[in-house]
Amino acid sequence: MRDPRHLARLFAESLPTIDPGFGIEVMRLEAAATDALPVQQIDFSGQVAAEDDVALVVDRGVNRLGAVGARRYAAAESYWPERAAVAVAPLASPAPRTWLARPRPPRLFPTPEPIEAMAMLPDAPPVLFRWRGRRHRVRRAEGPERLSPEWWRDDARARDYYRVEDETGARFWLYRDGLVRDGDPPRWYMHGLLG
Repeated sequence: MRDPRHLARLFAESLPTIDPGFGIEVMRLEAAATDALPVQQIDFSGQVAAEDDVALVVDRGVNRLGAVGARRYAAAESYWPERAAVAVAPLASPAPRTWLARPRPPRLFPTPEPIEAMAMLPDAPPVLFRWRGRRHRVRRAEGPERLSPEWWRDDARARDYYRVEDETGARFWLYRDGLVRDGDPPRWYMHGLLG
């Protein structure tokens, strides 16, 4: 940012929160991190083109909410849906996607919720499941999409994800944790809502 009025406004919001005590004799401004600004075009009247409005809004948001309060999410290289996004600075450049994943539901639960499910065959989608005390009869199902555990982690088993629709038209994204041949009976979880 190189607009002095905008920078002065950012300081004006924070200065009243400072308790000067017996007074302030010296004040120093230090930039913890800086980035090079691109060259700007000056028009014939000598005026510089206006800064990007998004950057102005983000600066004010970070000033009011703090660096932790203002963030966005970017894709991370992980097959597990709960590890596939990381918080980054609001205006950080997006990292190039070097891996391919199927689209994920718009709403993922922070922690998958256990459900009771009944399937006709060990690798078939459920025909009936109970979630949050309510029974859902599956009308349509798509899957499985098998996600193998990441080799450097020992804390997971393979997952088979299914996109299912119940008799009311509600759509869910659920998975079976573990394979039937693993020895333990597989457990079912609700991981997100579709559309």
